[in-house]
Amino acid sequence: MSQISAEDESEFQSVEATAKKHQRQNLSYEFVKYLRQYVESSLGAVMEEETERCTRGEGHAVGSGQDVLVHAVTRRTRESVEYKKMMQTPKNTMMVVVEPLINTFEEDQLRKEEMQGRANIVSQTAITQ
Repeated sequence: MSQISAEDESEFQSVEATAKKHQRQNLSYEFVKYLRQYVESSLGAVMEEETERCTRGEGHAVGSGQDVLVHAVTRRTRESVEYKKMMQTPKNTMMVVVEPLINTFEEDQLRKEEMQGRANIVSQTAITQ
């Protein structure tokens, strides 16, 4: 078998780190892309409707300008049923995923504490003898 030189090992680690970085960036990009699509599909129609309503003068936005329009559309969108539903869906999904993880973690902690307690009893017994 041939030995790997320190230089080759260093180069391999560099390539591996770069690959992991690109993988994390791609995963982050895909997640952001998914979230944008989710928000657009959930709230796109509400935002368009509120924008139309405010620009036609049906809204109660005081003043003029883009800042007032954005504020009014944002406020009304956040008060909408669609927004509340959009926010609740990921919460419910996360609870389904996270709850078993928390339970497993707690069980592991209890086992660890039991093992440490047993180890302490054994070591104290050995010391007293």
